[in-house]
Amino acid sequence: MDANLAMSRRGALLGAGALLLGASAARAQANSFERRAGVQLWTVNAEIQKDVEGTLKRIRQIGYERVETAGYAGRTPAEFAAAVKAAGLVCDSVHHNAGDLMADLPGKIAAAQAMGASWLVCSSPNPTTPPKVGADGSWNRAMGRAMSADDWKRNIAFLAEAAPKVRAAGLQLAYHNHAMEFAEAGGIIPMEEIIKAGVRAELDVGWAAVAGADPVAFLRKHAGKVDLLHVKDIATRPNATGPEPASTEVGRGVVDWPAVFAAARATGVRSWFVEQEAPYRRPPFESLAISYEYVRKL
Repeated sequence: MDANLAMSRRGALLGAGALLLGASAARAQANSFERRAGVQLWTVNAEIQKDVEGTLKRIRQIGYERVETAGYAGRTPAEFAAAVKAAGLVCDSVHHNAGDLMADLPGKIAAAQAMGASWLVCSSPNPTTPPKVGADGSWNRAMGRAMSADDWKRNIAFLAEAAPKVRAAGLQLAYHNHAMEFAEAGGIIPMEEIIKAGVRAELDVGWAAVAGADPVAFLRKHAGKVDLLHVKDIATRPNATGPEPASTEVGRGVVDWPAVFAAARATGVRSWFVEQEAPYRRPPFESLAISYEYVRKL
């Protein structure tokens, strides 16, 4: 056989093999994407404080199968886990803020284990000076003002140190963003530095959009490093000088959800939770039902 022809055929075979491997990897990533709808329980925080069992039951009746905690409503983690199980739900992830994790990481790891969760998520950073909410009523903006460059360095150092300890316990540590993590602080973008520190990410799509970040571009840039999503839609486009954009039912805001879900499947995102925050335009359970009907078709 002609040597050039042999090399050409060998190159074609190698190229075809690479394409097959690439397609196989893409299928594997898509297959890892959780199909069962989840909900972040902060959406119904007021309701769950009054009636844990009834709230969880209603969530299951809507069609959601998985939950992410935002506290335990006065129960122990084991008691709360029993209520989740009794409602026919599964807890995949638990939220604790950085201050609580810094104060008692072993205890928060134990709580996540008691819940049967796979992810322990840092829900927000820990500033040296408590945030002071201004006239706009925005906790997010207040926290952004409170977090100095040194605060970010301290928080990121803690997360980097905590991540292997959490992994050793059979869990993964992830960080959940608001808008502040996408704003420059002392020459860094905190969300980028958190990922560089080896901490997994839970991308809150709504807050990223409020910050002016492109969720799809972020997922592609950090493929394989974002495990979780908060599926939160935003009612109006960001306006730095006016009221903070409010969240709304998924599919009724400005986020391009088909593009986000396609990128999530392609880049190795594993799990996701619908979340909506006050002020609500309608009762939270009604909003959750609207969101569920939208996301189940994506």
